[in-house]
Amino acid sequence: MGARQFLAQRQRQKHSQTWPINEAAGHTPGGWPGWPGGKKFALVITHDVEGQAGLAKCRQLAELEQTFGFRSSFNFIPEGEYRVTPELRRELARPGIRGRAT
Repeated sequence: MGARQFLAQRQRQKHSQTWPINEAAGHTPGGWPGWPGGKKFALVITHDVEGQAGLAKCRQLAELEQTFGFRSSFNFIPEGEYRVTPELRRELARPGIRGRAT
């Protein structure tokens, strides 16, 4: 445990100007109008789909997210052990929120 603390302290000192947060990243870029609707931040949700088991869960996961008003990016491995059907790709790309509570 002592060695781990020593290494962590060394890393903090070495990267103290940029880690864990680069202060320059905390300023709004000049001329930027802000997020739509006056929102304070944005959130990006991505999924790296690996294998047939992951592929089988894509529709259910997308539908669950959409009930909460979220849309995410599904990233498929082109050389994977599975094949993404054109229907699934169209469904994931379709605009609108399905199943959202009103």
